[in-house]
Amino acid sequence: MAKPHEKLAESLAVLKALQDGRRRIFNSDELTRVHRERLLHNGFLRDVIKGWLMSTGPQAQQQDTTPCYASFWEFCFLYCNDRFGKDWFLSPEQSLLLHAEAPTIPPQVVVNSPKGTNNKIDLLFGTSLYDLKVKEMPAELDREKRPARVHCRGRPYPGAGSVLPARANRDAGRHGVRARRINRAGPAA
Repeated sequence: MAKPHEKLAESLAVLKALQDGRRRIFNSDELTRVHRERLLHNGFLRDVIKGWLMSTGPQAQQQDTTPCYASFWEFCFLYCNDRFGKDWFLSPEQSLLLHAEAPTIPPQVVVNSPKGTNNKIDLLFGTSLYDLKVKEMPAELDREKRPARVHCRGRPYPGAGSVLPARANRDAGRHGVRARRINRAGPAA
């Protein structure tokens, strides 16, 4: 019979295989019940909401916000893709902040989708996700010419490895232009 540390090593190998793509958020279906419970018990995973897990370290305290905030946008992106498919976009305010590469964690993220239910989902540390039902996706989102997500230096979400979970502001997205930093010192002489 395998010893407890051998069983934990087996579960950690499964977790490492999931993390090889630099992922920190996982749907609970990606792990078997035995591995999931073993990793949760030993502090290598933490529940975000029912059915979604976050990778942490056993040294992280329960009140430690670092793993949660480091994984916040990844969770929003994966959760919304799983729940709404491609029919969702963030509120214009949050989209502009992300497009400007200001990935601060707001108290509430508003996700617009025809599949929304006007429901607030409480997340860790006082944050929440509100899925706002909209009649349809905006007409200006032409999926053939311009994807419904913002490109920001090739990362899928702040701090990760291609497309942000947000819709581009009208001009930047339409023309494929990235937001530029303003040189506050003035023009070069």
